[in-house]
Amino acid sequence: MMKEGRVNNARSKSGYGTEREGKETERTKEVATHQLASVQTQMLEEQDAELDQLSKHIRNLKSISGAINEEITMHNHMLEDLEGDMEKSSSKMHQGKVKLDNMESESSCIIS
Repeated sequence: MMKEGRVNNARSKSGYGTEREGKETERTKEVATHQLASVQTQMLEEQDAELDQLSKHIRNLKSISGAINEEITMHNHMLEDLEGDMEKSSSKMHQGKVKLDNMESESSCIIS
């Protein structure tokens, strides 16, 4: 049995210019027509509160991702410095090996 003054299936226009039929929700099922505005306002306030929470979480994630980016940038610079140091060390090791090889071949010539 349907109550007098209750909206069962409201018709509304969607954002695309076509009409669509509104569906009754559990929350609005037993609400009289004159109370719908109040229920809608309450639902919008709840939605706004949830969006505010979501916004806070997004700002927090942005802050964390910025800190991670700074950390990664710092580590990249350290790795680049380490790579440069390793190249210098490798070059010095190679030069030292060449000198040792030259000394070894000179000493074997003297001994022979």
